[in-house]
Amino acid sequence: MSLGNKTTILPPMLSTFLLVLLVLIITIYSIYTLVPVLFFHSAPYIRSNKARINTMLELADIKPGMRVIDIGSGDGEICLHAAKRGANALGIELNPFLVLLSRIRSRTLGVSHQTRFVSKNFWQFKLPIETDVVLCYLRPHVMQELWPKLIADLHPGTIIISNSFYIPQVEPEKEKDGVMRYRIPE
Repeated sequence: MSLGNKTTILPPMLSTFLLVLLVLIITIYSIYTLVPVLFFHSAPYIRSNKARINTMLELADIKPGMRVIDIGSGDGEICLHAAKRGANALGIELNPFLVLLSRIRSRTLGVSHQTRFVSKNFWQFKLPIETDVVLCYLRPHVMQELWPKLIADLHPGTIIISNSFYIPQVEPEKEKDGVMRYRIPE
């Protein structure tokens, strides 16, 4: 028995709806990827891999009770790993969708009492002076401009961990597998 040469095609209205939905998703993604880079002197969202996250947290010497900030926290992965190690983590992220995702993930993993995620432009956010560690994965020119803000906002001895990019004209205290550790000078 043959069903013939019939091909199933989506009804025109459903096809149009799916096309419009796809265009909308691509537009929203593009806006939240390009706008931070073009207008807020920030960086696009690029997730760090687990090995790199572990190296960052190892160089930061994360211990229970430490206060950690991830600048440009994306989906919250680094904050979640820091919280699993007992730290209190604050993620600062411009994209409200990623902040919502981070909050959902922290509840799902049972660490929401140790994490906080805010949708803010970190240039306009006063970093809490009691911060022990700042983690970031930002482009070189952003790192150069971030250093004076870190010095102004944080106390001497605060550890700064940078994934992949050096802070220009500042010597790292330690380096491992493309992750640099700096410290706010006394």
